[in-house]
Amino acid sequence: MIKKMLLNVCRNLKISSWILCLSLWSISAGLLITGCADNRYEPGPGVRLDDTLTSQQVRDAFLADRQYKFEDVKVTTFQGTVQLSGFAATGDEKSRAEQIAKDLPGVKKVENNISVK
Repeated sequence: MIKKMLLNVCRNLKISSWILCLSLWSISAGLLITGCADNRYEPGPGVRLDDTLTSQQVRDAFLADRQYKFEDVKVTTFQGTVQLSGFAATGDEKSRAEQIAKDLPGVKKVENNISVK
């Protein structure tokens, strides 16, 4: 009788240990997967490089524009969203800066925060 009880306890321990191991493995796998998720506030090196190139393309397009000089306009890019800030002499210049940026490849969105003097 005692032998049967000890045998049952041993079996239950084996099953419990197996369940515990499986549970710990599942939790570890879940943490590993979520730990590798991107941080939306800190882009990876490839995105950072793309954003730098996009900002430079916008600045180059501003320099190539024959109508306005855009001397007081600052360009920054974050995950494909171009942010324009600074000053423009007229509302038309502000609108033109936004249109130039929107027309470039790699630009997903333009936030035009340019103030008119």
